[in-house]
Amino acid sequence: MNQYQLVFNGTISDGREIKEVKRNLASLFKTDAAKIDQLFASLPIVVKRDVDYDNALKYQRALRNAGAICQVEETTQFAAAPAVQKAVEPPPMTYKPDSLDATDVDYIPASQPVATREKTPKEGIKGLGDIISGVVLIGIGFVVGGSVFMGDATWLDYVFDGLGIFWIGRGICKMVR
Repeated sequence: MNQYQLVFNGTISDGREIKEVKRNLASLFKTDAAKIDQLFASLPIVVKRDVDYDNALKYQRALRNAGAICQVEETTQFAAAPAVQKAVEPPPMTYKPDSLDATDVDYIPASQPVATREKTPKEGIKGLGDIISGVVLIGIGFVVGGSVFMGDATWLDYVFDGLGIFWIGRGICKMVR
């Protein structure tokens, strides 16, 4: 069964004043004028969703009697959205410089993968200095008193091994990014 929604974009009936329409909508929705002002500030807005066609027309007539002109739109079956939401924005526009006939801006479909930039050799070894620093710290700790990894550790072993592991981990993170 098809589902429909009512979208209000701020259009009011001919011969009606905005104050009158706002007052009628406040009465129809049983709310105060401040909420109706918020409704008009966030246009276009879905005022009713997930109704069948007959009920959508009934709501449209009630809103038209209040002075608000709404459009009935069919909704997709898989879309789950809150009761009041802003209308869907178009997909972002992306410039494609590799296309010879691209004059300005073209849409890229969501299914098309985005090209990633390859890392230069210098970027690939960015974290190598941190890894070497970590190994040196663990080595200094081993020479000074031992290592946590050999058992019977002192507080100094924990300090050097902990800092060494930290710097090795930081270097690996830099290399992966």
